[in-house]
Amino acid sequence: MSDKLDPTQQVELATLRQEYQKRFQGTIDYVKSVVGAGIEYRNDVARIVVSDNGAYCELLDLPEEFCGAGGDQVTRRFVAPEEAISLLASAAAAVERASFLNTREFSLLALYSRTGVADGRSCFLYEFRATESLPSAQARTIGQLRPGVMPSLYKIRLSGELGREVLGSESSIVICMSNAGDRNLLVSIDLSRAHYADLTSSHNSPTTN
Repeated sequence: MSDKLDPTQQVELATLRQEYQKRFQGTIDYVKSVVGAGIEYRNDVARIVVSDNGAYCELLDLPEEFCGAGGDQVTRRFVAPEEAISLLASAAAAVERASFLNTREFSLLALYSRTGVADGRSCFLYEFRATESLPSAQARTIGQLRPGVMPSLYKIRLSGELGREVLGSESSIVICMSNAGDRNLLVSIDLSRAHYADLTSSHNSPTTN
């Protein structure tokens, strides 16, 4: 499958980019200013910038699909492919256990190519948000996860008791990028105290704190 965007996809992404720039550019610029220049890691899907002040991640074809945080609650390390895939598999398995009793919000995004965000065929997206008034949860799924395959990028956001079980924190974001050199870059954000922005959260609205 080609990893290049066709003309129609390029037009659609350009339109979406303009919309996001109008709504969220101030938030993006603020987080980037807090993080600073830092060290940049890049592959065919995304770029991640990390510094002593925090980290942020944006997609190359849609940089307004953005997640980042400033503060000392941001950690990063390099992991072997086996550990990266195992963490993704654990999160995917936890989807079946998510309920309003143990989860406030659960999103999982895995991108296998640059076109994944545009056509939905090279990605997996799961979003869950439940409240006591809607115990059946509001969840949606796009695409399919590829077991045993490391995506170019994946992001897990999980809040609630299930988050403590899967990610070791009751409210956190984990981003993992493949091919950061010959290793996988893993960035973790503890949402309880970090100043953060997540423009890929549920309902395509920014989350700031």
